[in-house]
Amino acid sequence: MKVKIGKVESYIHEKLEKEKLHFVLLDPDDFADKVWEAGEIARMSEEAGVDAIMVGG
Repeated sequence: MKVKIGKVESYIHEKLEKEKLHFVLLDPDDFADKVWEAGEIARMSEEAGVDAIMVGG
């Protein structure tokens, strides 16, 4: 069985061939009372140039 690689996986593999990647992990438990703060951190991360934002759960 051959698994087709998706857009995200392709992006990660292509960038890894050229450089290191920086991911940010947001844990929803840390933002239970202040959801807006998670959005703000994601926005700042994007502006800083992170390669991916992951949301735990």
